[in-house]
Amino acid sequence: IGKSVSILITPVRPGHDGEGCEEAYDFMNAVEPLPSMPIMKLREEWSHVDVVARDGGNNLRVLTYNILADLYAGRQLDQQLMYSHCDMRDLMRSRRMPMIIAEILSYKADIICLQEVDASIHNSLICPVLRTKGYQG
Repeated sequence: IGKSVSILITPVRPGHDGEGCEEAYDFMNAVEPLPSMPIMKLREEWSHVDVVARDGGNNLRVLTYNILADLYAGRQLDQQLMYSHCDMRDLMRSRRMPMIIAEILSYKADIICLQEVDASIHNSLICPVLRTKGYQG
């Protein structure tokens, strides 16, 4: 936290060690902690996480979540009127998406239904992350 991030990617595959194909990236913003998310403390009470353990896993857990399209999060009028209760930094994609992904994954849903998903967010972030957790679609 507070540091900048630089990465070097070396694409390795059978028969190729990646030499000469490296790509380096320097991220401009310093790493920030996730903001406080008070609703996370209420999750267990609201979602009955312990039910699955009690019934042997015979429940189907469905999550529906509106992630707020960037179109709406970025409009100044909406920020001033609809989201005046929010810290404006938390509406920025770079802060909002990690919190949303953490929230979605925390419910351990069998089926995830999302609303207001921009195609770029779907393709570059949500699908790759959910695939690493075994989700399809």
